[in-house]
Amino acid sequence: MEWNTDPEIADAAEKLYGNIDYLELYVGLQAEEPKPLVDGAGLCPGKFFLVPLLSTSIQANLLTGYTISRAILSDAIALTRGDRYFTHDFTPYNLTAWGFADCQRDPNAFGFGSTLGRLFLRTLPNHFTENSIYTFFPLMTPESMKTNLTKLGVIDQYDLSRPVERSPTVSVNGYARVAAILNDKSGGFSTSYKARVTRVLHGPG
Repeated sequence: MEWNTDPEIADAAEKLYGNIDYLELYVGLQAEEPKPLVDGAGLCPGKFFLVPLLSTSIQANLLTGYTISRAILSDAIALTRGDRYFTHDFTPYNLTAWGFADCQRDPNAFGFGSTLGRLFLRTLPNHFTENSIYTFFPLMTPESMKTNLTKLGVIDQYDLSRPVERSPTVSVNGYARVAAILNDKSGGFSTSYKARVTRVLHGPG
């Protein structure tokens, strides 16, 4: 049976409904045979978000069938195409040149252009690092990302350790205090961006 090849499920449905055309929508969606669990499967919400944490027997029950997968994708596409900020208003005129450029995805950046990772770095700069797998792949387990990044040959670019909260930025007000800090030669003063700048600029300055 095309809807579900499991003889037990197909036989039960046939006894209850007699004809596939009489099958109820909700029952049909829930009991439809799930797509096979393979790497890169189209849409398997359970697999994508939860499966790395669960056993194989539970994974099979989280996979979705073709019909409900297509419905979810169709809804997502319709929402995107119907959002004016993603269509005719997605221009430098409305977003400014800087804003428009900032929205562009860079597949060569960390996380392959992940926007979620950039939001983490902007809102929680003391909790995440710019090359951490926890920053750019928060919905995946470290073990699975280590395997995937190794296959892609970019594992050496990422930090696999769990991020440690850094000291918060301390604001200094007043000319006297600023002058005292700048004149301090003991090296006690350091900027929050020093580590990032040293990867771009070499030497003093």
